[in-house]
Amino acid sequence: MQPLSGGTARSLLTTSRKGRPGPGRVVDRWRPGPAAAPAARGDVGADHRPRATPVPRSAFAGFRFPPDVIVVAVRWYLRFCLSYRDVEELLAERGAEVDHVTIYRWVVRFTPKLADAARPCRHRIGDRWWVDETYVKVAGRWRYVYRAIDQFGQVIDVLVSPRRDVTAARRFFERAIGTMKVSPVEVVIDQAAS
Repeated sequence: MQPLSGGTARSLLTTSRKGRPGPGRVVDRWRPGPAAAPAARGDVGADHRPRATPVPRSAFAGFRFPPDVIVVAVRWYLRFCLSYRDVEELLAERGAEVDHVTIYRWVVRFTPKLADAARPCRHRIGDRWWVDETYVKVAGRWRYVYRAIDQFGQVIDVLVSPRRDVTAARRFFERAIGTMKVSPVEVVIDQAAS
């Protein structure tokens, strides 16, 4: 290791949390010496090293309870159709005093994140599809719902359409095949006209 000499120097400064000098964390700053090429005028930041990419912050950062407790509470609520107060009671039996409103907030915040995390764990879509349609009332209007599942019972796609015709059925199949990138070998239908 070569000793630092000339204009090249590394200075260790201590700064407070607000960036002013004083007690706090140690910040490493690098200053170029005479060996470094001089920066041309107008080169902004030419004498600084590139910034490091920020470390992704955990979704559970800032919560009082550990991630395991939060995930278990949300999973119990979603998997077993329990009320928030039932989950509160189960956690209290295990030593975690959590309010039911807190569990509600966890469910609202972490359900989409848990669903996204579970999506890659789904197995590959099968090549035999069962397609069905039904007529349901959505927002006060009757709509047709097309749904396809594979031989493993995994939902492939769902389409809500105002009409029951060949155009809606074709659009449903094109979207299902396009998003899943799998063409079915066999399609079982309920012999409907569409």
